[in-house]
Amino acid sequence: MVDGRVLVMTALPVERRAEPKSCAAEDGTVYTRGTLITSAGKYDVWVVTCDDAGNPVSATQTTSSLSHVKPQYAFFIGVAGSLKDAALGDVVFANLVHGYETASLKDSKWQARPRVFYAPHTLIHAATMVQEKNQWCDGLAVAGCMPTAHIKPIASGEKVHKDSQADLVKFIRNHYNDAIAVDMEGHGFCEGLRHDREVMGAVIRGISDCIDDKDQLDPSTCQPKASLHAARFMVALLGELAELGYSISTPGTDDEGQELPTVFRLPHLRNPHFHGRESDLRHLREGLRSGRPTAIVQTIQGQEGVGKTHLAVEYVYRHLSDYDVVCWLNAEDQAGLAGEYAELAEYTEDLKHLADAEQPAVVKAVRQWLGKGGRWLLVFDNAEGPESVQHYIPQGNGHVIVTSRNPGWGQVARTLPLDLWPRTDSVAFLLERTGSQDEASADRIADLLGDLPLALEHAGAYVEATGCSLADYTGLLRSEGLGVLDDTAVVRDHCAVSATWQIALKRLEKESPEANLLLCLLAFLAPEGLPVSMLMAGASTLSGPLKSALSGVAAANRLAAQLRFYSLIDRTGETVSVHRALQHVIRASLDDGLSRSLVDEAARLVRTLFPHDADDPRHWNECAALVPHARAVADHALQMSSGLKATASALNQAALYLKARAAYEEAEPLFRRALEIGEKTLGPEHPDVATCLNNLAGLLRATGRYEEAEPLCRRALEIGEKTLGPEHPDVA
Repeated sequence: MVDGRVLVMTALPVERRAEPKSCAAEDGTVYTRGTLITSAGKYDVWVVTCDDAGNPVSATQTTSSLSHVKPQYAFFIGVAGSLKDAALGDVVFANLVHGYETASLKDSKWQARPRVFYAPHTLIHAATMVQEKNQWCDGLAVAGCMPTAHIKPIASGEKVHKDSQADLVKFIRNHYNDAIAVDMEGHGFCEGLRHDREVMGAVIRGISDCIDDKDQLDPSTCQPKASLHAARFMVALLGELAELGYSISTPGTDDEGQELPTVFRLPHLRNPHFHGRESDLRHLREGLRSGRPTAIVQTIQGQEGVGKTHLAVEYVYRHLSDYDVVCWLNAEDQAGLAGEYAELAEYTEDLKHLADAEQPAVVKAVRQWLGKGGRWLLVFDNAEGPESVQHYIPQGNGHVIVTSRNPGWGQVARTLPLDLWPRTDSVAFLLERTGSQDEASADRIADLLGDLPLALEHAGAYVEATGCSLADYTGLLRSEGLGVLDDTAVVRDHCAVSATWQIALKRLEKESPEANLLLCLLAFLAPEGLPVSMLMAGASTLSGPLKSALSGVAAANRLAAQLRFYSLIDRTGETVSVHRALQHVIRASLDDGLSRSLVDEAARLVRTLFPHDADDPRHWNECAALVPHARAVADHALQMSSGLKATASALNQAALYLKARAAYEEAEPLFRRALEIGEKTLGPEHPDVATCLNNLAGLLRATGRYEEAEPLCRRALEIGEKTLGPEHPDVA
């Protein structure tokens, strides 16, 4: 596993090791590239030497090299002259760089105009660790003395200083008296670096001379030694970063050989088109490694489509080897969350004796097991709010990631707000995704789609699927009336996503009516997690076209492939899901007649898939997957006044399952909703209403609410006697 990509810049020729190979950039710059292996990590290192000394050259070269290499870390390595406190062979890690020639010369006097660049907080702390361990200098004794590492400021300008009494040197010492060394490229390097907020970088200098003895030293001896010392410190720094867990894998690097956690439940494959977000990944990592004694909770918060889940998935894959337990949990549905959490008991011998225990007891045991120690990561995806997951967060040294639309997490978690992509990332993504070089059209599309990652991914998928150009796609967006994108960022984002999906939907409707009909059906179910096997098992309840289209595995796979071709569904393993924003777009595009028909089909599908004996533990896995779909269908059925009888039955079965798992708080509203729908559609005296009354009464009895249960039981008995007769077995 490669832990990161590093750009090393220098103003002097340096020795290149580690199976070096040369490669040239488009601008003619030649890089030496190799692999650097430290005790804790492996890095892809790119080395480049500036054409000439001086800050202007280093600024230009830094900007160009950052764009070409796209590193996670960048360092300017080389020599410097000591102003004070630093001896020959010592190393200075510049915690800040003074650009002293931003001063003005007026009336033969220098007047300071401070320009300061600070090294990143993370690098300063890692450098401090290297300094304290003091292992970087093993074997580097100079005249019998070991070199010292200083974490101090330096001053950077265009002059070669040979006299400590020179006016400029006096000026530096008077106005930048914390600087212990002076160089000629650090300021330019920092100027280039500050325009790329995704890269962490710093200046590391070896002391090759002092102001007063510059002409007395042999540069052929002192400069290589000083450069070597600076490079050794950088190597130790990279090793410390990897050991601390700050290293971030380069996107697209080979992860083969990475050891999987002992417990690994992640229902998402790694996104091959993951783009940008390096700064967000660093902040996420830093937040999770803040050193607090209890579990660290980090929330990724943002609107739909900004990539909250994708960021969490990428983090997991980049840091698999840091954890013994990784568990991904769907926090959107409380009952399903409890079931998934409780299933962790199956992975440890300590808890397997709880297989037949009630769910709340198992959840408590799992939480206590995690809290005992170990390296674990829990990811709660799509949590509604802090109250929905607090019950499942253990105490201990583990990590928790939560994704949520809700910004109100400040009291219980660190929050990482996830915003739209910067324009440069939007354009770069589209060009890379489509293989196009039409930057102007990519910029126009990014503007029309409001830089929303989800919309841009669909745009790229559409161009890839149809083979049209970015300019053609721009014309399609404009012909669909997307001038509304000029209103506000919020409106622009929503309309842009809708326009992107509508274009793909029209193409799908023409190419595959069956796939389009399946997508419309899925729009009336829950947005995530319907097992494909269940969809096929319930195909017999569907209308003619879908019934035949889902008649076998091969046929179902063809439909899924057509939908995935346009990135309209996410099929991961055994489940198929549709984004909730896309579901809204689809439903809004349908006429009332078709909507009612699809709601009726969705209700019958869910009811058919629920086992009759939903309270039997043998069927609990199936029921857990169906509960969110029963809830979703109920919302649409009530709104459209369609499929209500099947919906009431599905809700009743879902509630029976939840009651059997002792999830009483989740079960009760479903029982009550089923009863309400039954009374409206079947009449208050129908036998099915009596069944709903009995089931709700059973839950009330189980929770000790006997006074509430008794009138329901009496009413059920009365209905049974009237409709079935006093001698019927059900009355008994």
